[in-house]
Amino acid sequence: MLASCAVSSGARAQQSATVAPIVNTEVVGTTAASCKKDASRWYDAAYKAASDSADRKLIKAIDFGDLSRQQSQQLRQCALTLDANAVDGEALLELARVYAKSGEPERALSATKRYLSATPSDSMRAVALQSMMAQYRGTNLVLLQRAEPYAELIDALPQSVNLQKIAAHEALFRSYQYLEVDLAVQAHTRAIITFAKRVHAHVKTAEAPGGPAGKIDASMLLSVYMYAAMIEGNFGHEDAGIALLQQARLDHPEIEPKHFDAMHNPIVDRLRLIGQPARSVTSEHWFNTPDSTRTMGVGGDVTLIGFTAHWCPPCQATYGPLQALSDSLSSRGLRVFFATEFYGYVGSKRGLTEAQEVDATRQYYAGKHISFPIAMLGAAPNAGDTAPREPSPEYAFYQIQQVPQTVIIDRRGKVRRIIMGWDPANSERLPALLGTLLLEK
Repeated sequence: MLASCAVSSGARAQQSATVAPIVNTEVVGTTAASCKKDASRWYDAAYKAASDSADRKLIKAIDFGDLSRQQSQQLRQCALTLDANAVDGEALLELARVYAKSGEPERALSATKRYLSATPSDSMRAVALQSMMAQYRGTNLVLLQRAEPYAELIDALPQSVNLQKIAAHEALFRSYQYLEVDLAVQAHTRAIITFAKRVHAHVKTAEAPGGPAGKIDASMLLSVYMYAAMIEGNFGHEDAGIALLQQARLDHPEIEPKHFDAMHNPIVDRLRLIGQPARSVTSEHWFNTPDSTRTMGVGGDVTLIGFTAHWCPPCQATYGPLQALSDSLSSRGLRVFFATEFYGYVGSKRGLTEAQEVDATRQYYAGKHISFPIAMLGAAPNAGDTAPREPSPEYAFYQIQQVPQTVIIDRRGKVRRIIMGWDPANSERLPALLGTLLLEK
């Protein structure tokens, strides 16, 4: 999951740009292939024109996104001049790809279905559908939704192409995982699990790094089961998540237990926390609380603990929604606070002492307009120490392997829900769940 940052650090830089000039030429062609070739030629000419203008300081920079949008429009206009009924075979499939690339999803799907109806080989159909899905790859939700009809078509093919079915669903699973769309992740992990029951998994080794024909990568399959179980937990179906992981061992006896244990046991331990007494959070360093604060207890109020980190971009998606929940529900008995750890740096500030990191972390969250309490757990790392550090007792208890992780505790001090990552839909789901818990005595 994008929102599921492994507990480590990272950074990313990004540059801005301004609009590039439009080249006064048109893309024309008599086939889909020639439309694509001319559109590529148009892009090269537009890029050169923009570069020349930039050299003369008529514009500040080149907007590659704008160039791509213009290229897509040129390609679309060219494709719409072609008669889809006049072509067949690979030329028809190429036209379907051009339709997809240029923003004509309905035409693309119609052309693809015509191609499939005239193709006798199931393997060729599967390859064609995979190639169409590839046109919609990325992390754009609209594009991913356009790929869904092709996944349905490949699902309808016989079992002989199960490997292609798994590959198609894995591509969508990874993209939705990045976007943290839990329902879509759930749908595609379930599909992979269903098709994988008829396929053996291969554990890569130094002697056999490549997967034999007809087998799937065991690490991929274990990851799928892992995320499927985590999503079950996100929706409050912890028993279903545990049962899923147990069933995985029965469905794939070819995978040694030690491989299951490494990935699945921590998830099972986390799912089994539901209904158990929660652990309070103790720290020498708290923000947005009285200086005397050392422990934030559980029970009495409904409590939401957000385990987070300053270096985790997906964690930032939780800031606004959790602050809004604190603002709207604290008067009814909701307690919200964050828990984070020492990492030795904050942003570009490196080699910090404990006091310096505490101050930099306080400033970071203040800049994010977080007004509820925040605890810094663990100890500051020693300079030059590269050995893995022991997690704080709280991180160990709540099985924190990635952030953000949201723990919800009822008035009796029992763990009621653990949410991994941050699906944007949580902003709608959480108020309903919390509202129910707040009514409990």
